[in-house]
Amino acid sequence: NDRMARGHDFGSLFGIWVQGMQHEQGVRADMWARGVGRWGQEPTFLERMRDQASALTSLAFLAGASKENRTVAFCTFAEANCGKPAPFADGPQVFRHADVLNAVADPAQLRAYSTATVEQTETCFDPSLPLFASSGSPEHTQVRKLLDAAGFDRLHKQELPVIEDALPASLWQSLKSRLFGDATLSEKDVGKLVLPLVLQAVWEKKPSEDLVALSLDYLQYGKICIFGKKAEDLMLLNPINKPKVQKIREAVGAFASDSPRAEKFKTLIDKPEYAEVKAQYAARGRHPAEVLVANVADATLFAGVLGTTDMATKCVQYTRRDLSHLRL
Repeated sequence: NDRMARGHDFGSLFGIWVQGMQHEQGVRADMWARGVGRWGQEPTFLERMRDQASALTSLAFLAGASKENRTVAFCTFAEANCGKPAPFADGPQVFRHADVLNAVADPAQLRAYSTATVEQTETCFDPSLPLFASSGSPEHTQVRKLLDAAGFDRLHKQELPVIEDALPASLWQSLKSRLFGDATLSEKDVGKLVLPLVLQAVWEKKPSEDLVALSLDYLQYGKICIFGKKAEDLMLLNPINKPKVQKIREAVGAFASDSPRAEKFKTLIDKPEYAEVKAQYAARGRHPAEVLVANVADATLFAGVLGTTDMATKCVQYTRRDLSHLRL
C-alpha cells in the first residue's frame, strides 16, 4: 500500500530500516485492532514477546539511528506513515498539527499514570505527580496554583547564580578549560554545570559536591524512565540501574526537604484552598508536604536537569561543528 511504499523513499540503506519499522508498526496495529494490548485483553506469551520485539524496533530507532535527536526521529515516523497515526510503544503517535493542538489545549484533558504511551513505574515517578492528573481536575488545578504561590510563576525571571560561585573551584577550572578549549564536551561535562544551577534555582539552596556527583548518573538512567513499565519489561530498567535511579531520587528529595522552597510548600499545603491535593498526597501514606517535595524533586531532575542538559549539550556540539559560529 501507499504507506509501505513510502519506505522506499528513504534511500537504499536507511530505507531498509524504515520499512522494517513500518512492518513492526503494522504488527502492533493488527494486535490492537484485535483488542490485544495494554488497553484491551491480556496478550498471550507469544504475543507479548512479539510486541516487545516490535517495540524495540521503534525505541532502537529513537535512541540509535536518530542519535537521540527526537526531532529527526518523530519527523521520520510522521513521513514514513504519511502523517497518519502510527503505533509507538503502547499507544498511537498523532502527527497532524491540528490534532496535537486540540489535545494539548484541551482544558479537560484526561490523563493516566503514563508517559510516551506506556504505563509508568514507581521506580521513576509517584502516581501523584501533577503530570498524571487530568487537566481541570481539582488536584491538578490546586497544585498548579500552589506552585505559583511558592514562586514557580516567577522562576523564569530569577537570576541564576554566577557559575563560578555555584561550582567547587576545582571543578570549575577543569570544566572551564574544556568549555573554552578544543576538547570534546560530553553530556556529563555539561551536566556538571547544569545540575547545580538548576537545583539551586528551584530549591534556593546550593547542592553539595557529593550530591552533584551522585546525581550525574541520572543523565544516563533517568532518560529510560520515559518508557516506564515498557522499559522494565525490556530490562532497560533492571536490577542494576533501578536502585541507582531510586537512590538519586531519594538523595535529591532529602536535599530539597529543608530548603527555603520546601518551607514554602509546607506552609501552603495546609491552606484550605489546597484541600483536595493535600488529601491526594496524604493517601500516599506519607506527610502531604513530603510527597509534594518529592514530586517536585522528580520533576526537577527529569524535566529540568535532563531537558536543559540535553539542549545545552547539543547547542555546544552543533556550534563547534560550524567554524563560522566559533568565530563569533
